[in-house]
Amino acid sequence: MNPAINLFSSMARWATRQDENVLTEAFVCLLHHLRERQPDIGHPLLSWVCFGDGPETMPIAAVVDTQWDTELGRPDVRAEAENVLCLIEVKKWSEFGATQIERYRDILLREPHQTKRLVLLTARPVPDSEIAAVETPVLVRRLRWAEIAVRLNDLRLSDPVAAFLTSQFVAFLRAEGLTMEPVTTDLSSGARAFRRLLWMIEAGLTRAGIPVHKAPGAWGEVVGLYLDGKRYWVGVAYDRAHVVRFAFAYAQHDAQRFAALGRGSLSRGKPLFELDLSAPDLKFFDLPAHKQLDTITDFLASAYRDCRDCLAVGAIAPPPPNPATT
Repeated sequence: MNPAINLFSSMARWATRQDENVLTEAFVCLLHHLRERQPDIGHPLLSWVCFGDGPETMPIAAVVDTQWDTELGRPDVRAEAENVLCLIEVKKWSEFGATQIERYRDILLREPHQTKRLVLLTARPVPDSEIAAVETPVLVRRLRWAEIAVRLNDLRLSDPVAAFLTSQFVAFLRAEGLTMEPVTTDLSSGARAFRRLLWMIEAGLTRAGIPVHKAPGAWGEVVGLYLDGKRYWVGVAYDRAHVVRFAFAYAQHDAQRFAALGRGSLSRGKPLFELDLSAPDLKFFDLPAHKQLDTITDFLASAYRDCRDCLAVGAIAPPPPNPATT
């Protein structure tokens, strides 16, 4: 699956000025599915969200819902069971209201539950000064989206639906800038190899006589170039840098002509041709540089020829939102 095609990101595009509500509903949806499909993992995850690694736990029978209306405000998430109540306030990049934390503390104080917790789930760290006045008698848990992502990545899920939704949600957090991959010790060597690959692609385009629209550009997790008046696009994704992708961008293809090729695949309805540099029979990484360039050039020439062969006559269509979605 194209890593740029994300279930949650696709839905979020249609929610104008509702970023935090979408994020909240997506997270609660994931919790519901994990608790239903893998309760041995889902229930402990909910307890950890509410109480961390402390002695308190959220009972299995807990009900989780969103947008609880009260006289003092509308907390984003309520997790409630007998004698246990946890309120979760979700923030993306916005700040807390002037009295928001105090008001939610007061909501908890009015409730009869024996164990209570207010969770501030944020992108940025919440400073001590913001919660100093409410730490007692109601405990406040500060939790960041990056911690959620780490916890989700560590889950060992056997249910395919649960695993899919979890990976999609983590990718959604990454796309929203709420978490990211760490910088590791292979930074220098990896960056140099990636740059060399881009140079080889540019050199291969020149050798193959393929017109380049402009210099390389980056779109999220993807780097590449528009080609031939933006009819096509070539590039690589950071997390699949061993795959060179050549795809339709603005141009429309002829479905019958594409089917007759017997090569390539359709990604979001557009022809896509790929060169997997890690394929065992290719032995690309064992080749000297000039042979590697030959391999890339041959692929680019072939993919460009195939694209032209299945191009719909006179048809130029609006592009996808960015090359990462082709």
